[in-house]
Amino acid sequence: GNFLSFLFGAHGCLPILALRWGLVGFQFPFRSGIFLMSKSKDAVDEMTHVQRALVTWNDTSPLHCDVLMSPCYITQADSMGFEQASFLNLQIGPSVVVDLRRFKGLTYKDFQRVALKKGNRRNHHDYFAKKGGTVHVSRDFTDFDPGYARVAASLCASTAGQRAEKGEVPILCPVTPMLIQNITEEHKDSFRRIFGVKVNGKAAGSAILFEFPKSKLMTSDMQGLLHEIARPTRAYFAMLALTVEKALEEGYDLLDFGPTTLEPKLDVGGRLIECRAGYHTRSMLMRSLLKRGTDNFRSQQEEVEARMRAGEKEEASPWRAYRLPYVESDFQCLTEDIKTRYRVEEKIVPYSEEKINKNVSEKKSKKQLNKEKRKAARKARLAAQRATAAASRSGDDQKSRPKPSANPTIAPTNN
Repeated sequence: GNFLSFLFGAHGCLPILALRWGLVGFQFPFRSGIFLMSKSKDAVDEMTHVQRALVTWNDTSPLHCDVLMSPCYITQADSMGFEQASFLNLQIGPSVVVDLRRFKGLTYKDFQRVALKKGNRRNHHDYFAKKGGTVHVSRDFTDFDPGYARVAASLCASTAGQRAEKGEVPILCPVTPMLIQNITEEHKDSFRRIFGVKVNGKAAGSAILFEFPKSKLMTSDMQGLLHEIARPTRAYFAMLALTVEKALEEGYDLLDFGPTTLEPKLDVGGRLIECRAGYHTRSMLMRSLLKRGTDNFRSQQEEVEARMRAGEKEEASPWRAYRLPYVESDFQCLTEDIKTRYRVEEKIVPYSEEKINKNVSEKKSKKQLNKEKRKAARKARLAAQRATAAASRSGDDQKSRPKPSANPTIAPTNN
């Protein structure tokens, strides 16, 4: 293996066994890296021109990539321009996004009561704390562990290994200590935080929170767990719930958890937003392999979605997170099919305003109040008439009865 790698690997003498992979976007968060500077009437056409320019650059660049990959949400213009730009347009499964825009100003407990099903309102954090768990959220990664890079990478490797054992896709890009170290050194402190948990002093899980203050987006990525101690203490559930709580407290609009382990993320208020990936390669063999691999990944996600739908129970509240309609925003391209599927609304109605409007709508109009007053007056008159009639009848009965004699009969006595 080492000999073949030396000869034909990525850094070998003849790298015929290596592929250069170009990601036109970000893994953390997993989305497109193409941004339009202004809103256009034909954003799809502009996006198509940008994608074609990328292909032309790749064909002539000395850093030629064998495969270009551009991930995006289905609501972005990228997904509609892939086919016109000669990209494979493949469905890669949904991402789990917690939309907090409707719940601004609520405490986390109120959010749980309004947005979550009754069975999903457990206090995982208290249970985790009772089992000896501690939480470390800091911009200084050493607050979690002095050797944070090594620890976080080993936790991610543990999670990737468990996914591989189940036949799932482990991870797109391996998380190494060098990658974690580069994030802490190259990214501004205000844009990243370590989220680590320990059980009795031993690292049980970690994730990195990436923050985008201008777009009010937070993402939770590079999730790693040591399952032997994380599972019995519900560490993962506690991490998810605390991440939602922190995003709500700090005023973020959206929290993106990514496209894996769907069920626990949906339980804390997430909803599914379909994702697409555009692949460009000149190799017909690679196109076939990419399509097959994506189909396998998608089939695994569909099995999870089917299990969730089978276990859903209807509840009366329209404010459950999985029921809320999608809200249109700038730089999105929504077809009629997408608008129907996600019940797209043009304007956000916060829960507090909806509650006020509902109370206002429940107030009775002047016409209704006058009608009720007249009805009450009629009832009062009828009741008075009945009382008068009852009194007159009792008076007639008294007159018809024989009055007792003023001189009562004296019983005869014997003389």
